[in-house]
Amino acid sequence: MTTPHTPPRTAERLLEALGAEPEFRDALLGDLAEDFATRAVHDGERAARRWYWREALRVAPHLLRNGARRLRARDAARLVGLVGATCCLLGVGLWGVLAGVEVMVEGMTGPTTFPWHDPQPGTLALGVMLLGYAAVATAGGWTASRCEERAPAVAALAFGIVWAVLALAFPLPGRAALPTWYLLGLVVAVLAGTVLGGLRRVATWRLPQART
Repeated sequence: MTTPHTPPRTAERLLEALGAEPEFRDALLGDLAEDFATRAVHDGERAARRWYWREALRVAPHLLRNGARRLRARDAARLVGLVGATCCLLGVGLWGVLAGVEVMVEGMTGPTTFPWHDPQPGTLALGVMLLGYAAVATAGGWTASRCEERAPAVAALAFGIVWAVLALAFPLPGRAALPTWYLLGLVVAVLAGTVLGGLRRVATWRLPQART
């Protein structure tokens, strides 16, 4: 349970999960915690928590840059491999689900045209496909961050960017020209799903005790 004048734990873990240098990270989080306690006394706990989340978004790029500077070639290669493996795993999983749906539906109703095969799918079909992309992105954000112990938020973010690029390059149904709202919605759905999956993992993540 969160005690009075304690910063929002999820926001704190999110900042910790960006892989910044321990000394830089701890100094920054210490300053934020002190300011949070002061604001909680003068402005109230709720206002202080809103302030902390705004500050977390503001300082996150600084922590990301710091973490990027300490990345070694081995770390970068591991991150690329992790993101690539997650994308392949989910891509195969998505293909398997679609194939399974086709077999099941055709077995019950006979040959039919599925939205992802229709050259001009309707608005409802496109909306359902956006939800599917968001669900896959949520699973991918959680999976990528689950496999990265030092900087899980970075792994989730990297996966989201790569998956969004792949989704735009190979959008379902990938035949006729797709409406602009669908392409924009595709990016939003993928990034939103990735954030949700990554936050779900980060919320239960524990900062490693030993670092090298």
